[in-house]
Amino acid sequence: MTKGELAFLALKQWCEKNGIPTPVPEHYFHPKRKFRFDASWVDYKVGLDIQGQIWHKGGHSSGSGITKDCEKISLAAVEGWRVLLCTYEQFNSGKVFKWIAELFSKELNLPQD
Repeated sequence: MTKGELAFLALKQWCEKNGIPTPVPEHYFHPKRKFRFDASWVDYKVGLDIQGQIWHKGGHSSGSGITKDCEKISLAAVEGWRVLLCTYEQFNSGKVFKWIAELFSKELNLPQD
């Protein structure tokens, strides 16, 4: 399994355990572009994108990568999506899970721990 697949599996299990709707992986959110999020809660128009390779030149940390990410997030906003961005460090520390819990507690009126 890839790092991304393992992260999605951990996210899915955490959501199921905590009463958060189950996300889908790699959902294409834009009708004309091949933009997708690492995880999406399609019915709520919420996307999660984990920024990998941020400490290496290339990908998300290059000028063209940052430009593409800006376009992706901006077009998601135009389409009505809310997007959570995180690094693998924030994912592995559990910080992003707190953000997801807070977002869904407001969206679904779920109690927070």
